Amino acid sequence: MKKICILSLDGGGIRGIITCIILKYIEERLQELDHPHAKLGDYFDMVAGSSTGGLITSILLCPGENSKAKHSVTRGLELYSKKGEDIFQVSFWQKLINPFGLFSEKISQEALEKNLVDFFGTIELRELIKPCLITSYDIENRRAKLFNSVEASRQSTDNFLVKDVCRATSAAPTYFSPVQIQSMYGQTFSLIDGGMFANNPALCAYAEARKMPFAEIFKNHQKPNHPVVNDMIIVSIGTGAEAKPYSFKSLENAGKIAGFPL
Repeated sequence: MKKICILSLDGGGIRGIITCIILKYIEERLQELDHPHAKLGDYFDMVAGSSTGGLITSILLCPGENSKAKHSVTRGLELYSKKGEDIFQVSFWQKLINPFGLFSEKISQEALEKNLVDFFGTIELRELIKPCLITSYDIENRRAKLFNSVEASRQSTDNFLVKDVCRATSAAPTYFSPVQIQSMYGQTFSLIDGGMFANNPALCAYAEARKMPFAEIFKNHQKPNHPVVNDMIIVSIGTGAEAKPYSFKSLENAGKIAGFPL
């Protein structure tokens, strides 16, 4: 295909399982129509993700043999269904001593960090098989920090361990603590969840794609360098929406200690 196909994945914590189910359906159709072992990471020119979407992005683009995707979407779905409870659940004891995340973060990061190490090991951002954009926010410099695998391949100041990128993009305030990570160059960044400014990273992906020489990256003259809007197809997948209404009375006296009636 001549157009640049971009996959954009929203944030949403454990609701990332919804994203995986949708992606699994798409991947299964590709396996029926194109190749029985098709993996979704091989079919998009760029993948973008915020928070839990950044984690799924990293799973889809993990390098396997011959620069092809290592994991199917099913692998990501397994991670959420088998490990999600350990990563995202708040225990009764934590609720008792730390109501509403008032005194510290709601969820311990230990389970998240252990699973990231087990899954990604020492894979670097520059090794991901396709251009990607994963969002986070730099709390010391008060600006977005965008992890871009193309830039990572060009200079060590933009290259990071994938496990650290995933930890940064998923560091939602009051749920997980902020994180300090180092680039392969040794520069330290203090980061929180990218969903704080771009829970839907589609527009960020569009802006970054405009700057990328895709024909050169893929060594394919049919792909456009620095594509414009008519050169792109963007598939944006969310994690559902809260449909429960709240009355004025139920929120009238709500505060940090009172909590939000979720």
